[in-house]
Amino acid sequence: MTMSNRFRFSSSLSLVLLLSCTLACKKQESEDFIAEKTKSYTGSYAWECASGTDCQDVFQVELEKGAKVSFAVNSVSAGSVAQIALYLPGTALGSTNLFTMSLKERRCTEGKACSDYTAGETVTDFVVPQNGIYLFAVTREWSTSCGGTGSYQLNLKSNQNFSIVKQTTEDSPSKATGFECVK
Repeated sequence: MTMSNRFRFSSSLSLVLLLSCTLACKKQESEDFIAEKTKSYTGSYAWECASGTDCQDVFQVELEKGAKVSFAVNSVSAGSVAQIALYLPGTALGSTNLFTMSLKERRCTEGKACSDYTAGETVTDFVVPQNGIYLFAVTREWSTSCGGTGSYQLNLKSNQNFSIVKQTTEDSPSKATGFECVK
């Protein structure tokens, strides 16, 4: 084998190994996120929003039909205003929110100043309409919040097992068309 052929062989082998590793690593990454089934989950999260942007964190949550699930975003840092949305499996962010049955996110907490919204948002005993992986969005609304950063605690409780598959989005612009309070 000439020096030129050895170089070509070595380069080709390196490329094949790199592609194989890339595909295997991506497959492994998606499989590692599946969480154990549980009836309750609590996690602390934060937002860092671009100026003028309603930004959101989005979580994939695997739910079973008929389950009664409570979704709570509380312990919201002073200066942050939270809104929430839940989307059916297979639907896009910004489509019909199951909490409002509109394209708007849910926000029922009221205040006169940005520091009045620390209670966050809660939907209690939501009945899951079908099995699948839902998208749960937690948005920090820009125009009422003060500044661009904040934190919150996410609490989910259910009468049936569920799993948080993974957080799919962090601090991305919301695709919803505003908010409303639907109780």
